[in-house]
Amino acid sequence: MLLFARARHDDEFDRLDSRLVYTTGKISAHPNIHTIIPEEVRFTLDARHQDPTVIRQVLEIINRIPEEVEKCQVSWKEAWSRKTVRFTPELVDFVEKSAGDYGYTHMRMFSGPGHDAQYVVDVIPTAMIFVPSLGGHSHCELEYTPAENCLKGANVLLRTLLYIDQQQDLSN
Repeated sequence: MLLFARARHDDEFDRLDSRLVYTTGKISAHPNIHTIIPEEVRFTLDARHQDPTVIRQVLEIINRIPEEVEKCQVSWKEAWSRKTVRFTPELVDFVEKSAGDYGYTHMRMFSGPGHDAQYVVDVIPTAMIFVPSLGGHSHCELEYTPAENCLKGANVLLRTLLYIDQQQDLSN
């Protein structure tokens, strides 16, 4: 696990940009027995940032990891990547205005996961509305979003659609 900590290079990642988000989503050891020192440890590192240059810097840091650390072989491969997606600014503005109209706390955020919207944006104007889950847990077993927060998200969606409809009426 010491090797794992050294291989992560958190201190270097933290110096890149405060908006860089990264996490280790999976760690597996073989054999996975509590009384045996594992002969192999694998882990995933997911890094997300809206600027592809920062992601390239993350990859440069990873590329500098030596092939051997503390007599352990180290290797890595890029398992998955995706393009940086810019949602339709006008729709994002409508979402933000809608949340403000209701007096809901809100913030613009960059979403890095592979949502369907990253593909739809190439075809039609697109934005996303996120609602907070308890404890900030997302994409895991602990994720729970109270019905009240879901209702707020639905209200923002409805108001956003009304703004879009109003804009369409003015265009015609």
